[in-house]
Amino acid sequence: MQRPLKWLLMLNKRLYKKSSFIIIMLFIPLCVFALGIAAKQQSGFVSIVLAKEDSADPISTELVNSFLSERSLIRFTLADSPAEAVTEVKNGDSDAAWIFPADMEAEIDKYASIGSNKNSFIKVIEREENVFLRLTREKLSASLFGYSAKVRYIDFARTNIPDIDLTDAELIDYFDNVSVSEELFTIGSIGDFDTEGQSTNYLAAPIRGILAILIMLCGMAATIFYMQDEKSGTFALVKSKNRIYVSAACVMIAVMNIAAVTLFALVISGVATAFLNELVCLLLYALCCTAFCLLLMQIFRNLRLFAATIPLFVIATGVFCPVFFDLRKTAVVGHLFPPTYYINATYSNSYKLYMLLYLTALIILLAIIQKITAKKRI
Repeated sequence: MQRPLKWLLMLNKRLYKKSSFIIIMLFIPLCVFALGIAAKQQSGFVSIVLAKEDSADPISTELVNSFLSERSLIRFTLADSPAEAVTEVKNGDSDAAWIFPADMEAEIDKYASIGSNKNSFIKVIEREENVFLRLTREKLSASLFGYSAKVRYIDFARTNIPDIDLTDAELIDYFDNVSVSEELFTIGSIGDFDTEGQSTNYLAAPIRGILAILIMLCGMAATIFYMQDEKSGTFALVKSKNRIYVSAACVMIAVMNIAAVTLFALVISGVATAFLNELVCLLLYALCCTAFCLLLMQIFRNLRLFAATIPLFVIATGVFCPVFFDLRKTAVVGHLFPPTYYINATYSNSYKLYMLLYLTALIILLAIIQKITAKKRI
């Protein structure tokens, strides 16, 4: 028992003499730190400047403050005047301007009572028409609904129930105090973990996927180290049939080291779920990455050829795995790579089972290729 442990300790010690391994290890906290800083900055796919014709209008002020306090795909800024907002759009500093009129309450009353598009009261000025800006207008409409719904409700009640003996204040009080338990939509994450109340900035969201790619990259680098050692005769005394276990140990130790750093990075970044869940997912992922790298080593047995494929696999995982976007069309291809299972397994117990099945499939393929290559040697 002491001899295998001594081997493992020596293999682990050798890793820290590799500059490339140290660089990958240091890159993980640097990556998390950089994304954390970026997530705190103002950011967005669409930039919208807000302006009020009357700076003292309470409804306009409430709406503007609610938009400015959000951290989303839309970046909201505030202009001192409508003219300044229009200038920002003309100069290309903002994609659109939303200008709120003076006396919003009167404008909402007028719009809700008549209900015609000709009575629109929010000025929207855009540089060009595109899908993103159309979606932002839906957000604006949703924000105004809460104000116009009450006016519309009172108008409907007065029109359709002429004998109603209630004041507007009493109708509004009834509107505010009636609770509807049914929800039109229930939104949540896939899996069994409660994410209610959590809010993750979209720049910080890919951290887990990026770290998953780095772990896989580390496994590939460790595989290259082993192939170099085998070529130089470091494991010449080990029997050919046992070298697969040595290669597995070399790759596994490297991946485990990076997985430990990754766990720490996830915790300090605030992205981590329950600690036990993270630990289980990383252990399963480490095994999957080890088996995946060993399988690639058996397929691309030439050291230079294997090294040349690494950038291709890194790009493929970034494109096909749900690191930045979860595209249904590429889901089949994405499931060929370990990061897809790890990213989903964190929030889904079903994917933990899929990871085990994926690991089993990799081991079976590895055993088959091992037998085929062994027969060829004979």
